[in-house]
Amino acid sequence: MDVDFYNYEHPFLGKNWNSKITKFEFNLTTGKARWDEYFTGRSTEFPFANQDKLCYKTKYMYFALDFDKVEDSEGARDNVLHSGFIKVDTDTKQILGEISYGNQKSGGEIFFQPRDNAKFEDDGYLMTFVHSWVTDISEFIMWDAKSMSSKPLLRVALKQRVPNGFHGMFVHENELE
Repeated sequence: MDVDFYNYEHPFLGKNWNSKITKFEFNLTTGKARWDEYFTGRSTEFPFANQDKLCYKTKYMYFALDFDKVEDSEGARDNVLHSGFIKVDTDTKQILGEISYGNQKSGGEIFFQPRDNAKFEDDGYLMTFVHSWVTDISEFIMWDAKSMSSKPLLRVALKQRVPNGFHGMFVHENELE
């Protein structure tokens, strides 16, 4: 879809804009814009990719999946809720894998951290904070990004709840010095 943004004050109004994966391209010379929607059939947010590839073509993107509802939970009504995440191939526009946080659990955005000496773009870890609305316990959980195995590589229960909208970065200790 092509849009001349200079002639629209609000180009997205009046449309049925469900949260979906969309690639935008902007021509700063002509003022023209183009977008291409990925029809995954899922409502997604918080896209993330290997940060080492951001100024280059990125093959893999990771997206938080929007939650339909968390049953029987008063606290869940006022929070950003994601039920899991997906890995998408940007060339084929196909979902390559999906991780669910489980029943009565929600998480925030997914973060990708390359493995030390990574050989491939998706050679790394996916991590986030996940909260159980039944036990009221938050966990830090890490998965293998390449295999997208539903079995976590690391799962650590935390002493207090971490809000689902919590944003963060993970860095090596030497990067802090």
